[in-house]
Amino acid sequence: MRKTGTDGVIFDNRPVEVREARKDSRLRIQQDTHRQLMKAKGYYIFAARGKQALLFSASQVNTMLPPGRWMKDRTYPHKFLNINQIW
Repeated sequence: MRKTGTDGVIFDNRPVEVREARKDSRLRIQQDTHRQLMKAKGYYIFAARGKQALLFSASQVNTMLPPGRWMKDRTYPHKFLNINQIW
């Protein structure tokens, strides 16, 4: 199954994406979803094992993303955030 778009809506019908770090110490940010969230002034909810879930605006996440090109080692371009940047 392949999902497209955001996970849901929150606060005045603004889109939200939930990202969880289960086994890895990184959170994957997908380029197409990130662009959608930035355009609609949406949010991310980040979760990791043993950590409290946190809410960030897409613009906050945009400032935390590493500069440069999006990686394309899978079927969609993406970048990673290290969980140490969040908690």
